[in-house]
Amino acid sequence: MVSVQEVSAAQYAPTGIHKILWDYWRELAQSTGKLVPAHADFRPSRLTSILPTLAMSEYVDENTQRVRVVGGDHDKVWPNEDVGANLFDLIDPETAKARKLIYQEVISRPCGCYSDDIAIAPNGQRVRCRAFFLPLLNKAGEPKIFIGTYDTTLDGFSVEEASTDGIVSRAQDELLLVNLKE
Repeated sequence: MVSVQEVSAAQYAPTGIHKILWDYWRELAQSTGKLVPAHADFRPSRLTSILPTLAMSEYVDENTQRVRVVGGDHDKVWPNEDVGANLFDLIDPETAKARKLIYQEVISRPCGCYSDDIAIAPNGQRVRCRAFFLPLLNKAGEPKIFIGTYDTTLDGFSVEEASTDGIVSRAQDELLLVNLKE
């Protein structure tokens, strides 16, 4: 069963790569005077130390979440997460259903989202994945672009042994929503 919690932006205290993204995103929101900064204002060059762990996607509709940018570390776990791919097509239907609800929640509030998951390959191999993503405004002013950091603990995981498809499902352990309005 997933533990869902909510914290205010002031209470959220990420560490490591997630802190770097959080600090930059908040600085960007402050400098633009927006609750959610625009994708057009986002500068990956300000995040060079964590670029391999970054991914960007765009919510197109309830069945489509397009991959826009993928850092190099992602190939270790998700070899088929190519730019342009629909994230929901890369995972099993049950996991996709849960992920869709998470993205819809982030859009509707808007809020940040930290998740601690166990990603599962078709052969049963498991990878712990701690992800943190935040919304950015698209050209229409909607918070439908997501920038995130992904920290994976591989511990013996081999994408070559898992399958050519990599991860296909996730067992969600923890979900933390970060209220940006507080």
